[in-house]
Amino acid sequence: MFSRNQLYKTTATLEGCPNAVTSLSFSAEARFIVATGDFGAKVWDTSNMSEVALPSKVTQREPKQPKRAFQVASWMYFSSKIHVLILGSVRGDIYLLSWSNVESAFQVFRALLPCTPGDQGSQVVAMDVFETVVTNKTGYFVTATLDGHVHLRSLTTAGTQTIFSIQLDKSFNLGPVRFGKTRDVYVFGTIGGGIMCLDRATGEIRESHTRGPVPMGTVIIGRSESLFVAGTGQDFQAYRLQDIVYRQTYTGPGRLIAPISKDIVFAEEETILVGGTDSGMAIVYNTQLGKVIQTLQYPRGGLVQSVASCTLKNTCFIAIAGSILDHPSNILIFKKHRKAPTNISGLISYPNFVKLPKTARPYIRWLIWPVIFAIFYVLTNSYFYEVNQRLYFPDNVGSHNTFRSSQ
Repeated sequence: MFSRNQLYKTTATLEGCPNAVTSLSFSAEARFIVATGDFGAKVWDTSNMSEVALPSKVTQREPKQPKRAFQVASWMYFSSKIHVLILGSVRGDIYLLSWSNVESAFQVFRALLPCTPGDQGSQVVAMDVFETVVTNKTGYFVTATLDGHVHLRSLTTAGTQTIFSIQLDKSFNLGPVRFGKTRDVYVFGTIGGGIMCLDRATGEIRESHTRGPVPMGTVIIGRSESLFVAGTGQDFQAYRLQDIVYRQTYTGPGRLIAPISKDIVFAEEETILVGGTDSGMAIVYNTQLGKVIQTLQYPRGGLVQSVASCTLKNTCFIAIAGSILDHPSNILIFKKHRKAPTNISGLISYPNFVKLPKTARPYIRWLIWPVIFAIFYVLTNSYFYEVNQRLYFPDNVGSHNTFRSSQ
């Protein structure tokens, strides 16, 4: 069992979301947290847990407007100390907002309109960024829409540029999208088990599989790209990305209401997973063992499908939110202090995610001791043989040394 100082503790409760939260996301260094839903978007400054006003362009009004109802959100942080918030709407609009330290406010600096305004197929259903902290002045983000479009764009302080825009066959049932470590884009079918890898420059299909789990409502990929974990309804399942081989199941609490909506995120250098549930809690799992470490309770109960995490050097944050339609939702932020890790361990240290069966481990342990004894026996006998040679046959030893030196 874990000691109390190894567990997450509630550090804040954020109120003000009038309806279900569809996504949660921390910015770099956990400076901000954003929640989205049909109410629009709400952002809090975590330094004082106060809500930050957003521009009127992204503020929901009555009657509710699809272009201001946001399904997904992501963050980027540039070396020029600019926080960028990206929002994807139900209508298909994408808004990019930047934080102004001078005015202490967010400003919309780019709005990307849907290809076919008014078409429900333009709804942004998934989004991912290549790097939260941009390292080379150019960031990349990918979006997926309900009608099967995948858009990959670059982002600099000068604006955005489309790298590719493709439409997959409707039978694929496009769902989650994720970047690989080389910036290729992985797309996952919500139903049918479809998985494709798209070329980062052209969008051409480089690989295609149909052996994925069903359904795949949410997906995360490890940084080593050896493993992906998919939300499959009641549980979360890990597969090897290289050949779509099943590795492990992270078991949920058993109650199933909404099968494809629960988030899952990595935390603490991928040594733990955090997943949402339909049972008034989020669950923290040990990534390698699949065991439950902790449950994070949501006092209002019901659906808790949106989760987020942010891991810093000495502090780790997890956020969860309520997801019940037509009910106000709170956001709970949990915090844990830790010693700075000396090296990155966990999932990315196990590229094939291979574990020996428990029944095999005792036999391996018993095999090790005979090997150690044999090595010790050989070395000991060699040593005593040399000593005996020097004691009882000194002439031979001397002549042997003379022979070697004369070569």
